[in-house]
Amino acid sequence: MPAASQDDVAVSAHRRQLDGRVHHLQRALQQELQRHRRYDHSVRQDWGAAGSHAEQRRSDLRQLRGAEHIAAQYGLSAARREQPRRDVLHHLRIEHDVSSDYLRDQPSMDFRELGQRLYRQQCGARAMPALIINSRHVASQLLEHFRGTKDIQGSPEQHLRERLQTLAPGVLALQFRARGSVTACEPLLNLYGGRPSAHALVAAATGAQSRIADDPHINNVTLLNHFYSDDTDVCERLRSLPAERALAPLSNTAAALLEQWLDVADDRQLAALQPHNPVLANGLQALHRIADTLPSLSHDSQLFGNGYQVLLEELQVCLSATRPFTQDDFRLAAAQMLSVSQLAEAVPKQDIYLVSSGMAALTLGHEVADMLTGERNVAMASTARHGQTPVYFEVETLHREWLIGHDHSHALYATLNHSMPGAAGTERWGVDAVIEATAQRLQQAGAADPALVLLLDATLEHRDDMQRLVDHFATPLQAGQLRIVVCKSYQKYAGLGSAKVMAGAIGLIGREDAAHVRARNHLQRVEQELDWMGQSDGQLLVHLLGCREQEFALLERACDSAAYVARHLLPPPPGKEQEYRHDPQLPFVTVGIQGSSPPLTLNLAEGSRTLNLFRDSQFSEYLLPVRDSFAFIHSNRTQIPTSDGGAMQRLALGQESKAELTERLFMPGLLLQQPPGAGWDCGKAWRLVQQLGDEGIRSVQVPAHITPNLYQKLYISGRLEQAPVSDQQRLQRTPEQLRQHQQGEREQPMTLNRIVSVISHLGEQIMRYTRPDSWCAGPDRQQLDAMLEGVMHSGMPGVSHSGRQLVMELQAFLCRADMHSDDTLQQQRGLRTLTDGCARLPGLPRQPDYLLAIPEQVFSAASDTQRDRTLVALFEPLDARRRLSLISQMLEQGDLTKAEACIRRFEVLLDRQLPPPAESLRPAHGTEHWEQHLYGQLQNQRARLTPGQLILNGQTAERQP
Repeated sequence: MPAASQDDVAVSAHRRQLDGRVHHLQRALQQELQRHRRYDHSVRQDWGAAGSHAEQRRSDLRQLRGAEHIAAQYGLSAARREQPRRDVLHHLRIEHDVSSDYLRDQPSMDFRELGQRLYRQQCGARAMPALIINSRHVASQLLEHFRGTKDIQGSPEQHLRERLQTLAPGVLALQFRARGSVTACEPLLNLYGGRPSAHALVAAATGAQSRIADDPHINNVTLLNHFYSDDTDVCERLRSLPAERALAPLSNTAAALLEQWLDVADDRQLAALQPHNPVLANGLQALHRIADTLPSLSHDSQLFGNGYQVLLEELQVCLSATRPFTQDDFRLAAAQMLSVSQLAEAVPKQDIYLVSSGMAALTLGHEVADMLTGERNVAMASTARHGQTPVYFEVETLHREWLIGHDHSHALYATLNHSMPGAAGTERWGVDAVIEATAQRLQQAGAADPALVLLLDATLEHRDDMQRLVDHFATPLQAGQLRIVVCKSYQKYAGLGSAKVMAGAIGLIGREDAAHVRARNHLQRVEQELDWMGQSDGQLLVHLLGCREQEFALLERACDSAAYVARHLLPPPPGKEQEYRHDPQLPFVTVGIQGSSPPLTLNLAEGSRTLNLFRDSQFSEYLLPVRDSFAFIHSNRTQIPTSDGGAMQRLALGQESKAELTERLFMPGLLLQQPPGAGWDCGKAWRLVQQLGDEGIRSVQVPAHITPNLYQKLYISGRLEQAPVSDQQRLQRTPEQLRQHQQGEREQPMTLNRIVSVISHLGEQIMRYTRPDSWCAGPDRQQLDAMLEGVMHSGMPGVSHSGRQLVMELQAFLCRADMHSDDTLQQQRGLRTLTDGCARLPGLPRQPDYLLAIPEQVFSAASDTQRDRTLVALFEPLDARRRLSLISQMLEQGDLTKAEACIRRFEVLLDRQLPPPAESLRPAHGTEHWEQHLYGQLQNQRARLTPGQLILNGQTAERQP
């Protein structure tokens, strides 16, 4: 046999290399597909009969002995988002009835009722009116306001001894003689941060927790090792997101949180000490699934942010099951903020204390300043260049309540950074202003004066702000000439976008002397009475504080996004600069909302209708929800009062990409620049879309005899704006890396994103203010159809998941109008258009709802081919359980033809290949006898379709021919 030539050897080697590459790509694609399906299946389960993802996880955990409190607390939020009137953007719902808009000052009714119910259970139905609070110290603060009045029993000290009842750890009831006294205390309770932790209240209401029962079939060491067993471990995949990607800081945050958990678990041998703990096992399984899935969602901030929230919930399950952190761990993690490691030994290094909120810290800060200076006066920091320090409005309320003066004081109040951009032309207030103002006061101090106390609100903190401040004043701090009392809210960027923790901290920086020791003892007593670390949310807080570097990375990304929005999407029109504010160092853009914006005229089937819209109604309730506070993963907005009695809309930017921000704000920004009399309608929207399409293909030489239609323009635009991929990149990169490359941040026109902004903005107003039956006809309908056809046929490359959903939602809204019209041809056209849209945009979670909404008579009248196409597009993509649930819903509403068609289709699919049980983000459940169970369920559904009758909710009804 002749020896192989050198060329043959080279060819064989190259072939083996390519075969290996193909095998690697196939495996990588299968893994990516599995991860996407895992999330998609969880979303479909979330919107099915089983309830939200949080409800399902609570149900899972309740089945485990010893997890009663953990189950009851799953999904709690201290600052939830406002729910839209009709949620069309399907995602995993991480919700809880006891969650509040903002727990410190806007607790939910369920939170209030839970506290009162707990009080009545322990003290009787006819007990005295009571206020539910978190500590004895808060009770003493409140009662001081009633000293010398008949509202309390004797002195505040006597009333405290006799009328303060402990209901549970961290939950107390302060009794009063009259309900009016309770009502009068409410605003003071907000001021002092006096509400219990939601986790403490829910745990108390749940009752005693059982002892965890070990399961010998579980090995938590093995489950923990799964985080390291992948070819590329989950933390490495999370950190692989390129730095220029908008989601890179959040992805790195997720990796840091996960790495820290693994380090703590290894260092403290959490799994080895509890190898058979089923609660920990449940959390570890769920944590691994979401961590493994998360990198595959990095193409869209809504999906990734949603998955990140699930990651935090599962982290809290693991932390609550093991409780690895103590008060000392908090102090070690939180002391990084003080930045005193380089100061002399005379300056204590960990003088920081945990309290219930940022306002509680500021209130305590004023008490400490009073103790250190011996006077109840606090001057406001100011400089000639920067003006006076910003003052949080509740601090002004505190000064009025406590009659605090502002003259001749040895205490100085300053805010490290403002939570509102200043007016155009003003010098921004920041750490430089704090340094300058403090230095001026030190220079003015006499030799016999006591040490100056700087009371600093450091809630919004930039990288190195505290280090610069402490380094600048190292000498007076070590000499005892200056003390700094640092107050910080952990509900902002220190919470890493979690919105789960209500807490704050107060720290002391200065030379240790008798006054310093008195202040420390006071803070230690308050901290011990409060015992905030005694609750399970304290465990998550310490874990978050351990990733302090990520606080600054998230803030910096949000500031970059705010700069992009201010420059490109919400620039002030000439002469209106004072109505638009932005500070490059802040993550905010503010817009004046006084007056009206251009009215929207809609030409409906019944005639013309003009909508006079307020300026703030131009923003999407889905993509820019109203939410109290800021520093969340997704951008939000809130109304802020101004000093002249007006109001501004503050946009607090999140972690979205430029393309996503364009989809959210391009059209609102355009309309807000127009005078109120300009007007807006579908015709103008159509012309704008055509203009944007022309701009998108400006670089293409189109022959003079060819006039491209809209979808051709958009298809070409989308391809032109995609990042080019070389053959070498295709051969060497994984599918995940290729997707990241194509979706990287680039300077580009973002034609399709701007067009989607136009259409989704118009669609949201149409769906908010009109009904589908108004769109069966009318002059605007043709233009809407043309716009939708163009953007749907383009494939929408580079458009976000939520942008696609909103476009499809408008398409489905108009199809619903067609299918409910009196014209049978129009009905079938609506069915065809809906089917085509879902086929072009597969996988959107609302598709089962679209199928359910198809009228029975329209589906019955469709051809066999059309029915098949509809089921292929809307029914086949569903997993087996969702199919069964959908068939059941059809039977419940009497859609027999649809139900029978779906059953037949399901049977055909089962004959081809039995699908495996779909994997979700929840820990695996038993799948034994899956095949028999599935067939049995389907036969049960078919049994409800008898030849002449329908069995509906146990009742027999005649079946319509």
